[in-house]
Amino acid sequence: MILATKVEVDDARLQLNIHHEYGEAGKSARKYLRGETEDEMRKSLRAILDEYAAAAKAATDGRAWYVIVPRKIMPDVRPDARDNPGEATGPWTAIVLADVEGRCRPVAFYQSVDRNKLDPELNKKLEE
Repeated sequence: MILATKVEVDDARLQLNIHHEYGEAGKSARKYLRGETEDEMRKSLRAILDEYAAAAKAATDGRAWYVIVPRKIMPDVRPDARDNPGEATGPWTAIVLADVEGRCRPVAFYQSVDRNKLDPELNKKLEE
């Protein structure tokens, strides 16, 4: 578990760019609007943007974490994972957790983490 130091919100693509104490994790998986009507989709958008703002504040306050785990320990837990079953390719995955209003909430997902691109010190910690 690594402290997420900064969360940048890409509100046009509905993605987050996560920075952690060893560098940058890159863009998270996209979120998609849900809803049958324009009003439902507007509410969905507002909920996503509120969640992202809360995650950014949590990271600023030191209450967000970037967690890298082997896929065999944590299978794909994204809410929309059933929509894209072939996406999960690498043996490592990541999730960003944030303390939002006193509750630990998942706010971003990474289907695949390439350990070869990680900071050497971080790679060493994953071996422990």
